[in-house]
Amino acid sequence: MLCSYNKKVIIDLDELKNSDKLKNAFIFNRLFCFDNGQFAKENMNKDEEGNYTLFIDYDISNDDWFSFLHFIRKGSLKFDICSIIENEKDRLNYQKLFVQELNTQSTKGIFLKFGPIPSFDKYIELCLKKGEVKLEKNKNNPMTPKEDVNKLYIWSISHLKPDNSDLWEVTCFVKGSEKFWRKLRSIN
Repeated sequence: MLCSYNKKVIIDLDELKNSDKLKNAFIFNRLFCFDNGQFAKENMNKDEEGNYTLFIDYDISNDDWFSFLHFIRKGSLKFDICSIIENEKDRLNYQKLFVQELNTQSTKGIFLKFGPIPSFDKYIELCLKKGEVKLEKNKNNPMTPKEDVNKLYIWSISHLKPDNSDLWEVTCFVKGSEKFWRKLRSIN
């Protein structure tokens, strides 16, 4: 498979097709032609050399793929070891890296573009409930509309991204699978 920047990755389609982590990931399974449901069967696009171009079509990098594959194989994201590190300074550094990775993958990676992927949504919810992800409260980085005292963001509550814009990001779960979504306001 060709990724953005013309980097190649090898994909084990059988591993993906048989993964419990991709159960009910309808869009992902349809894009990879595992389950088309009521839609007509389509083949993935290829270039002249026979490489699949799905990742180029959706601007997926090889780093996005490796993070996704790590989750499929291990059930966690990179840097999700912060809870077992005893040194407080190291734990906080890993926690920051983990939160950054979580934000990156949920706002622009495969999980967003080919999602929803229910196992990933449950993983995020579990991390938030266990307190492994502690988001610093900061008036310039509000996690809820109530914390947005400077009115920096447009807010929405939904289980899906409000529109196709890449500007929306998830801040936290509200209830069930619904999340707070925020997008920076335009400065006029």
